[in-house]
Amino acid sequence: MRIGELAAQSGVPTSTIRFYEKRGLLPEAKRLTSGYRHYDEDNVKQLKLIRFAQDLGFSLDEVSGMVANSGVDHDRALNHLQDKLRELESLIERMTVKKQNLATLISHLQNSWDKDECMSPESLNALMQSKDSDQP
Repeated sequence: MRIGELAAQSGVPTSTIRFYEKRGLLPEAKRLTSGYRHYDEDNVKQLKLIRFAQDLGFSLDEVSGMVANSGVDHDRALNHLQDKLRELESLIERMTVKKQNLATLISHLQNSWDKDECMSPESLNALMQSKDSDQP
């Protein structure tokens, strides 16, 4: 198949396919006698794998460490996936703390505003300082 067909089947623009070839994420295409690039189903699978990894949050550098032109390095892929999972768990923990802080601030502000009062700068500062000590 030619590059346009590969783009249609994989959902990856032709310019990105060429970029991936230059980066070594995708093997350089075979050339037909006409000079056109020629791709096969393995290239479609490779592109979908690259996109899948990117959707999971991996950078192209990380993807290239896991996916070689010859296929997936299983040990490296598993290590990268475990690292990414730990990174996401840490991010979720930090985001949960931020969510709790926002909920507390909203509650305090709503209580003050329900009394037609503004939260004093001192109260807001005290609330912010107590939340700083909650950070993991």
